[in-house]
Amino acid sequence: MIVASIIASAVLIALLEAPALWRKQSWKELWTVCVLLTAGAFLSVAQALHLPIPNPVGWITIIFKPASEVVTRLLS
Repeated sequence: MIVASIIASAVLIALLEAPALWRKQSWKELWTVCVLLTAGAFLSVAQALHLPIPNPVGWITIIFKPASEVVTRLLS
């Protein structure tokens, strides 16, 4: 039931937003809305189904830890 309501909400948002962007020929904005809405819907469905969702903090740590160590060594 909850998955159906998430999908219905995403479709409703798409039906409200996409036609105006299409008429204005705002292709970048339309693409952005589609990508973010799809990603948000998938993550919401995954959370509703209690599937494991990776934490973005882990990726941020992997990216910035080497840079942090370099700056720490330079300032020591």
